[in-house]
Amino acid sequence: MDIVIMAVTVVTVVFFVLNITHDPVFLAFESDEMQLFDKGWRTEAGDEVRPDKLSDYVKDKGIISDITIINTLPGDLTGNDSFNFRSRNLTYKVYIDGELIEDFDPHIPRIAGNSYGTAFHHILLPASAAGKEIRMECHFLYEDGHCYFDMIRLGDGGDYYHWLMTSRLPAFLVSIVIIIFGMAMFFSSFLVKEKSSERSMFYLGMLGIVVGFFTLSETLFMQLMWGGTLFWHCMSYFGQMLMVYPGFCYVNSIMLRPEKMYDRLVFIITMIQIAVCFIANAVGIADYHAMLPLVHVYQVVILVAIVAFLVSDAITYKKLKTSNPNSLVYVAFGIFLLSASIDMITYDLSIGSQSGDNNRNMRVGIMIFIFVLSIRSIRSFLIKMKLANESEVLSKIAFSDPLTGIGNRAAFIQQEEIYEEKIKDGELKGVLVGMFDLNRLKQVNDNFGHSAGDDFIRGAAEVIKSSFGPDCGWYRTGGDEFIILMPGGAEETDEKYRRALEAMEMAEEAYNATSSIKVPMYIAHGHAYAGEGNGVSVLEAERIADGRMYEDKKKSKSEDTSRN
Repeated sequence: MDIVIMAVTVVTVVFFVLNITHDPVFLAFESDEMQLFDKGWRTEAGDEVRPDKLSDYVKDKGIISDITIINTLPGDLTGNDSFNFRSRNLTYKVYIDGELIEDFDPHIPRIAGNSYGTAFHHILLPASAAGKEIRMECHFLYEDGHCYFDMIRLGDGGDYYHWLMTSRLPAFLVSIVIIIFGMAMFFSSFLVKEKSSERSMFYLGMLGIVVGFFTLSETLFMQLMWGGTLFWHCMSYFGQMLMVYPGFCYVNSIMLRPEKMYDRLVFIITMIQIAVCFIANAVGIADYHAMLPLVHVYQVVILVAIVAFLVSDAITYKKLKTSNPNSLVYVAFGIFLLSASIDMITYDLSIGSQSGDNNRNMRVGIMIFIFVLSIRSIRSFLIKMKLANESEVLSKIAFSDPLTGIGNRAAFIQQEEIYEEKIKDGELKGVLVGMFDLNRLKQVNDNFGHSAGDDFIRGAAEVIKSSFGPDCGWYRTGGDEFIILMPGGAEETDEKYRRALEAMEMAEEAYNATSSIKVPMYIAHGHAYAGEGNGVSVLEAERIADGRMYEDKKKSKSEDTSRN
C-alpha cells in the first residue's frame, strides 16, 4: 500500500510541475527568435537546390566536386545576427555581395582521413548585410551523398547553440545511459567468481561501452560542448569497426556449449579489418569513410554468425526438451538487428535526408538490447549464486567433520586422489602424509562422559590445525584418528613437519595446563612421503605413516605403564 501511495504522489507532483506555465523571461536564450534559412537557395545556373541535398544535385548534374549556391539575406537582419549552420564533409567560402567574409578549409591530419566529419559554424554578419546576396562556394571532400549543409538558422549565436544543445540532449542522455549500463556490467564482471557469468557480463559491458561511445559521437553533443571534432569523427569509425566483436563474444558466452576458439577467430578478423582500414588510410589508398562498405560487410558476416549461433542453440534446447534461458536474447537481438540494419542501409544507400541523426534507430535499439540483456545477466548471475551457495552448503556437509569442522574421511580420499594424479602428471613434486591418533580418549569417555570426550577430540583437532598451519590439509578420518596432507618437495616438507611436531608438543602442553579435563593429551604420530621418484604412492605412504604412528602410540603407552 505504501508503494501505491508513493507512486500516486510522484505522478501527481510530476503532472503539476510539467503544467507550470512556461515564461520565456527566465531564459537567457530564445531559439524561437531565429529564422530558418534552408529555403530559397539556388545554383549559378538558377536551379533550386536544398543545402542538405547538395550531393544528390551534384550527382544528377554530373558535377565533379565543386558547386556554388546563392541566396538572398532577409531585409530585417540586425547587427547582432549570425549565419549559423552545420557543415559535413566539405569546405567552403562565404561571400556577401562579392566580399569574402569566411574561408573554411581546415588542415586535416592524415590519421583522421580526408574529412573532418561534422563542424558547426557561427559567422557574424555585417550590419549592412540585410537584403544582400550571400554566396557559398563549396568543395566536396567525398564523392557520395554525405556532403551537405544543414541546421541553417539566422539569428543570435547564443540562441542557435541553445537550440542545438536542447535538440541533441535526449540522444546524448540515451548514449550516456548505454555507457553507464556498459560500465556497470563491465566492472561487475570482475567481482563475479562464476566463470560463465563473468564472461557474459564482461562482453556485454564492453558492447555497451563501445556502442555507447559510437552513438555518443553521432549525437554531436560532445562536439558542441568541448569540440574535438576530429577525435569524435575517428571515434565514430573505430566504434563501427569494433562493436560487433563484443556482441559476438557475449552471444557465444551464453550458448549451451560456448567455444572460446570462435572468440579468438573473430578477434583476429576484427584486428585484420582495423589494420586494413588504418593502413589504407595511412598510405592514402582510401580513408575510413571509403572503407565503410567493407566494415559493413564484416558486420553483416558476424551478425549472420550470431544468428546461426542463436538458431543452433534454440534447436539444441528444443531437442533436450528443456527451457531455453536465452529467449529474451532472441527478442533483444532481433530489435537491435532491425534498428541497426535500418540505419546502416539508410546510410549506405543515402535514403532520405542525410542531415538527420544517422544512429537514432540503433541508439534506441541498443539501449533496449543492453537493458534487456543486463536484466537477463543479473538474473542468471543471482540464480547461479543461489545454486553455488546451496552447493557450497551441501559440499560442506558432505566433506566436513561435524564435530571438529575440519575435513572428514570423504574429503581426505578426494584430496588424496587429486594429489596422486598431480604427482603422476608431474604437476606436484610429492606429498607428505601424517597420521595421528589421540591417546587416552577411552579414559576420558569412561571417567568424564562422552561430552568431555567430544571436547577432547575438538581440542586435539585445534592442536593439529594450529601446529601445522594453512600449508596442508587436516582431516578427521575416525573416532580418534587424524591425517594431514602436506604438498611439496621431500626436504621442504620434512623440515616443515619437524617444526610442526615441535609446535604440536608445545600446544599439547598449553592445552593440558588449561583444560578442565584432568587427563593429559598426547597425540601419537607417524609420517611418510610419496613422490619425487621414490616409487611410493600416496596410498602406500598412508599405510607406512599409519604403521609408524602405531609404533609411537605403543611407545607412549609403554612409557605410561612404566610411570604408573
